[in-house]
Amino acid sequence: MWYREKMNSQYVNRIIRACKLDASLYEEVEADKSATLQAASVVVLSSIAAGIGAISLGASSFLMAPLLSLVSWYIWAYLIYLIGAKLFPEPTTKSDHGELLRTIGFSSAPGLIRVFGFTPELMSITFIGAGIWMLIAMIVAVRQALDYQSTWRAIGVVVIGFFGGAPYLIKIFHKIDYDLWKNKDEVAKFKNDTIDQILKKDEIKPKSTEDKENFIVTKNTQKKQDDLIDNTVSLNASVVASLFEDLDYDLSKIRKGKKVKPFYISLLPKDLSLIEDTKERKELFIKIVLPLILHENNKIEKDRKELFRVLAKKSNTKEEKNWLKWKFKEYKIKNFDISELKIRMDIVPVSLAIAQAAIESGWGTSRFALEGNALYGQWTWSDKGLKPLENDGGDHKVMQFKILTASIKAYKKNLNTHSGYMKFREARANLRNKNEKVTGLKLTQYLDKYAATGKEYTKKIELTIVKNSLSDFENAKLLSTGLRKGIKL
Repeated sequence: MWYREKMNSQYVNRIIRACKLDASLYEEVEADKSATLQAASVVVLSSIAAGIGAISLGASSFLMAPLLSLVSWYIWAYLIYLIGAKLFPEPTTKSDHGELLRTIGFSSAPGLIRVFGFTPELMSITFIGAGIWMLIAMIVAVRQALDYQSTWRAIGVVVIGFFGGAPYLIKIFHKIDYDLWKNKDEVAKFKNDTIDQILKKDEIKPKSTEDKENFIVTKNTQKKQDDLIDNTVSLNASVVASLFEDLDYDLSKIRKGKKVKPFYISLLPKDLSLIEDTKERKELFIKIVLPLILHENNKIEKDRKELFRVLAKKSNTKEEKNWLKWKFKEYKIKNFDISELKIRMDIVPVSLAIAQAAIESGWGTSRFALEGNALYGQWTWSDKGLKPLENDGGDHKVMQFKILTASIKAYKKNLNTHSGYMKFREARANLRNKNEKVTGLKLTQYLDKYAATGKEYTKKIELTIVKNSLSDFENAKLLSTGLRKGIKL
């Protein structure tokens, strides 16, 4: 009896201290392995409080809410562990998934106030207040669990985790909801499962479409998930620079062989042109586009390996044949010419892609780049596009895109399919056949058709590569992490 009372008193005391944002509490539960069950109960109680507070909206399931909260808690803690401890650790960082489970679990304690949302008016106040309170508590929890000295780094990890992981959690929730209520007899079985068992169930795993996309040809394959990002915002240049600094994203280290962290900025900072220091402005631009360029090259290289694997087989499956058909369509080859597909399905050298983006977008400061994410100045005669301000007598527009990745993808597709760049592709193929490195400086001369200035334009590209030492990035590689698609912001 005495022990039970002591534990209950400790439990309540910990909840109060968690709500007070007591950093020592989060250090305490981080070290106390026996506090995992307590953390889980805080998550459940916070969820139940939210259900009671939202009762004015209609009857809700008090079974489903705690289950979803536990699954979310488990996955969220693991995601934060991957990002904070593996991807962006500080020298002092020593943590594991269990420590983050406990600290993040207790950070949901402020959510208990949501129980007072009896009316729509009270619900709005309590839920918004609880949300802000829980966010601050989570930042404190992450900072203490990961042994960060910088609160800003903890904020960055939480923000990155939200943008990178929220879509997957939503998919999981939808799947759980559907599968549970499709067959109510299954509810009891799920109730008795442990978290580890739940996460292993096929029916609630977020299913990847990436592999299917490589083999099955459908109309939906034309809309890649990479190009459809919700809630994209244009961050200020200073914010982006600070994030990169916190992530130890240093171009001097990249030039020496350090791998590039898969951190993808979706929109250029609107105030990029306000950076007075030219070197600083250029470096920030390179930092933004480099991971995006590498990401697109990686996808092409993956396709190229798959192509040679499929061609090496004596016979192919229906899925492999469909994949080939789609690739012929993607690379605009009408006669199913395998040799031509080999030539077209190849990367664009990193130095060349950076240099052309810099020239065509004014190092990310042009109107087309800022308003339409157009890094490469590609023309279009369709209704969609940005009209040049100056009247040059033409009716063309500049293609615009939702995000920067889409612009890079379109640029590489242009070089790999347009008839004007046939010599470029042939020169690249010749380098492959000779087992020589495919570099920007070796291929620059074959892009004279890209601009009206012809050879003058190719010299400008070459000068940009040399002057800014862009050849240093030819061998740059993306860091491989547990996050399949990296972090998008």
